[in-house]
Amino acid sequence: MLRSLRRKDDGNIAIMFAFSLIPIMGLMGIAVDYTRASDARVRMQTALDSVALTAAKASRDMSDAQLRTMVEERLAALLPAQYYTFQVSEFSRDQGTVQIAATGQLKSTLTGVLGSEHLNIAASSEATWSTGKMEIVLAVDDTGSMNQHNRLIELKKAATALLDSVQSSDPDLVKVGLVPFNTQVRLNTSYKDQTWLKFRDKECTFLEILFGTCKTGANSEVTKANWAGCITDRGENPYTTNVSGKDYDTNDLQGSGDAFRYTAVVCATTKLPEIVPLNTNLADLRVRINNMQADGNTNITIGLAWGQTLLSPEAPFTQGVAWGTEDVSKVLILITDGDNTENRWTKDQTRIDQRTSLACDAVKAKKILLYTVRLQEGNQTLLRQCATSTDHYFNVENVNDLVPAFQAIGAQLSELRISK
Repeated sequence: MLRSLRRKDDGNIAIMFAFSLIPIMGLMGIAVDYTRASDARVRMQTALDSVALTAAKASRDMSDAQLRTMVEERLAALLPAQYYTFQVSEFSRDQGTVQIAATGQLKSTLTGVLGSEHLNIAASSEATWSTGKMEIVLAVDDTGSMNQHNRLIELKKAATALLDSVQSSDPDLVKVGLVPFNTQVRLNTSYKDQTWLKFRDKECTFLEILFGTCKTGANSEVTKANWAGCITDRGENPYTTNVSGKDYDTNDLQGSGDAFRYTAVVCATTKLPEIVPLNTNLADLRVRINNMQADGNTNITIGLAWGQTLLSPEAPFTQGVAWGTEDVSKVLILITDGDNTENRWTKDQTRIDQRTSLACDAVKAKKILLYTVRLQEGNQTLLRQCATSTDHYFNVENVNDLVPAFQAIGAQLSELRISK
């Protein structure tokens, strides 16, 4: 009889265990499906943010219907049907701001034993495309080392990608200028009659000419007639003369004295491209960038100084709006692939670096957003400290990463943002 009771108890336990499996499996299913639903929602949110940014940028050029179609097509590509079904439940656009909401269903696994065949998920995103104006200058190391390791080739691609990123359907919103530099910069020779240029460091007296003692300096051979457009560092020799507080080789200070004038010189190379002042013709700028050839030594200081000059509202170039103009961002992007090797007065890298640091400070003092890009070689500390912040310093060790770096800068400058 005891054996019979034991068999009956065993049977009852088996039945109870079988019934208990249902809620146990349900609980396990809830845990598994909760994780899957969380992952699916993150995937949907990421996709919505990406599409919202794209839609916000395109909102100036598309109708509501066109934008919604684009949103649905891009979401379909980012949210494959084998994972879950979805639909755009809300879409609205107010000028440069786009709002998107989506809902979806995820097929359940073990939760189905509790009668729930699908899990509902939802997400929303809002993105704004800022229409603030920008003035951007690219200060580009155009020295001989850029011919190595495809650096110049990748630079041309990267600069083009940057222009693509910042280009607006309203051409008046973005102006871009270009400063190619080696130890010099080069202007169009049409500027030869400008009063801010000088063709001799000093004029000789009659007696100096008579006795052959006239020394007019490095630019003694240059005249308006034979000048090819090249300019060297401005000002007096900072290593032999007390120029503290002036430092005209590192800044854009303007005045009426001779020290403020820019020194015309014989070109160190024939390949240095001309400076391109701020303008809205990005198509022409792409052509000029793609035609660049590289040669010569490196003087980062002169690239920074002329980058600031292009952004200035004062002569030599006046295309820049007044400093502090509301809703206008001034940006200088410096790229170099090496150390300082030569300026007007010395080939001592440490002494040239000191001038570069002063130029960096002068740029930032004007509230210019300063990006620095180190391409494989160069003084990391100098360039990192030169930038507005560490977030504005890009250390590119692999030349193939230069295009993504410039795309990242372009994305920042476009001021696209997820606002909600």
